[in-house]
Amino acid sequence: MIFKLQYFSNFHLWYLGVVSTITASDDIKENQKHGVTLKQAKLQSPLSICLENQQNILVGDHGNGTIRRLNIHEDLVTTITGKKHGFNDGNLAQSNFNHPFGIAYDKHRDFIVVGDYNNHRIRLISERHGLVLTLAGSSDRGCSDGEGSNILLS
Repeated sequence: MIFKLQYFSNFHLWYLGVVSTITASDDIKENQKHGVTLKQAKLQSPLSICLENQQNILVGDHGNGTIRRLNIHEDLVTTITGKKHGFNDGNLAQSNFNHPFGIAYDKHRDFIVVGDYNNHRIRLISERHGLVLTLAGSSDRGCSDGEGSNILLS
């Protein structure tokens, strides 16, 4: 499977193979909704995507500050975590991201790793444990080696 992301005008996510728009929204002013169909989803600058498995695409919804799951087979979009821009580690329902940019899924350990752009952090999401944790970085910008929050990221 090949996926292409177009983020210019209407924030479309294209699924290539049989070319079709799997999710699109012309009205990005309405914030994201949980549990909507692919066509109803309100994505705002979905700049990062990765495959979770054969039916799910994980999306770093940059503009909404959320991490979302697009289930192609069930025609369903759900918000995994993130409610608004900001920073908060902890349980999935209360965690916040500030422009997530970069997302990866580790199927062997069953967790999601996200680059939290404006928080200058690398974050880990464990749905199994219901948690979001900071792996590296802090609110300070910079470039330095170290451990955990002593690492500075730009």
